[in-house]
Amino acid sequence: MPFYRLGFDHTIQPQWFLSEPTDEAGQAIDARAFTEGRSYTGPRPRELAVLQQGLELDFSFGPFDMPVVRREIGATFESLCGLSVERFPVHIAGVPGFEVLNVASALDCFDYANSVYTLWPEGGKRPEKAGELRMVLELRIDPERVGNAHLFRVDGWPIALIASSSLKERLEGTASGLTFAPV
Repeated sequence: MPFYRLGFDHTIQPQWFLSEPTDEAGQAIDARAFTEGRSYTGPRPRELAVLQQGLELDFSFGPFDMPVVRREIGATFESLCGLSVERFPVHIAGVPGFEVLNVASALDCFDYANSVYTLWPEGGKRPEKAGELRMVLELRIDPERVGNAHLFRVDGWPIALIASSSLKERLEGTASGLTFAPV
């Protein structure tokens, strides 16, 4: 089965840009908590601010590629992906019906032989990251190591959000703001 990296559609302009979420006390929640490929257990996100005015898209990325979706699109993800997605309803500057979407699954499927990437060097400025992926210019995954997953992040490169062809078919033409790049 083919797989695709979800991206945002740069051709739609202007599009809104959203802040990190805040909890009910107004405290900021680090958006990276929703991009790690594991279940989120922190305070519930309640609100996002609009940092840049623009079109309200069905699918947007917030800071650190945190997915923000319309409720109906979140339901589409959940209908195929089940427990691998977590949906957190949020208020966005008076605009109802949006959710932070957390993908609670990261799979060890990075295809080192066919991807183009660099690693953090030994003895470099970030010794704690030595040997880890530093930059990925061309991502490829090994579909044999994916199983029957329809939406997941890539272990070692969790910023990548990967969808199955089945999920792509359900979203294409129904969710504004999305692009699909083969991996």
